[in-house]
Amino acid sequence: MESSEEWTFVPIKSKKSSGSNSKNKKREQQLSKAKNLQKSLQSNADEDNKNFTEVQKINLIKTTEKCIIELKESLGSSDESKDNEISFFSALLDGIIDKTFNGESHRCINEIVCYGIGNFYTARMDKYNPSLIQLACIIALRDELTERYSEKLESSSKCEKQLSASSSNSISLVYFEPFIVPIEREVLLHFNVKIIDKNEQGKRKINADNRNSKNVKDCTLFYMPHCPMRLYSNVLWANWSEELMFNRILLLGNSFKAYDDRIVASSRKLGDKTNAIFPLLPFIHEQSILLKQTSKKQNEISNDDLEKAFNDCVVISFQNDKGKPFPPQPEEYIIQETTTEEIFV
Repeated sequence: MESSEEWTFVPIKSKKSSGSNSKNKKREQQLSKAKNLQKSLQSNADEDNKNFTEVQKINLIKTTEKCIIELKESLGSSDESKDNEISFFSALLDGIIDKTFNGESHRCINEIVCYGIGNFYTARMDKYNPSLIQLACIIALRDELTERYSEKLESSSKCEKQLSASSSNSISLVYFEPFIVPIEREVLLHFNVKIIDKNEQGKRKINADNRNSKNVKDCTLFYMPHCPMRLYSNVLWANWSEELMFNRILLLGNSFKAYDDRIVASSRKLGDKTNAIFPLLPFIHEQSILLKQTSKKQNEISNDDLEKAFNDCVVISFQNDKGKPFPPQPEEYIIQETTTEEIFV
């Protein structure tokens, strides 16, 4: 990677401590070790997958399609349930719809950005792995949201329908995985998923222009199950504005409130001005997707499978219920990578 393309947070200049040289040396060693590990992992992955067969690709596509179908079919089965059980996918879809079509102002998700899914191809394709479930889920979600938005907009005014047509017709799904292998590229293209080839370190800024009417706004969903805290911070810093945060962004990922609970005793981390999560805690609204009543088995997708894929994950939106001032962006910002630990822990 070129250093100009790599980001991390650099604090405001301060007096050098006596141990600064040894600390910098340690960071350089950590960075070198992380880069060597990355090269080794990528080399092994490329060697294992460069000669994949057409049969392997077809089998992976069929397995992914089967998982997508099972998730979609669970929508109908939960409606027929007599004991008020709700499927995982129903809870997720309802949560996203509630976060977008709520009140007089509506948001239509027109883009989904996927980070952190990982390698969904494994030698054993007779069982769903967490990464494959995560991928199947977001593809199914894209399809269902497109259909639901079309239904919602049918009840809107004629003018609003015309202005909102671009949002309901197609939801762009883009995907980044640093260790992606050739067979996975082929499968993603089959499902109309656009692949991001450049490692943006999570700094993707959404399009600030709104193509729709005043009451219908384009919205981007960042789909980031089990991503590192620093990657969430990078996404938030890159889109740090009151308009974007409160009206144009949703996240599906680890609970930010749980981060607060886990490290509330760590004053060093809570006082870290480079962390974008903590200044936003007063504005965070979270909706769980793995509810206790979601015990109904989704065909071959077991509760244990869902737990592994989405444990501690929630749908996150940002709202200013109490009229608090939006926190300013600190002088520290993303400049260049130092260590993998600092960025992604």
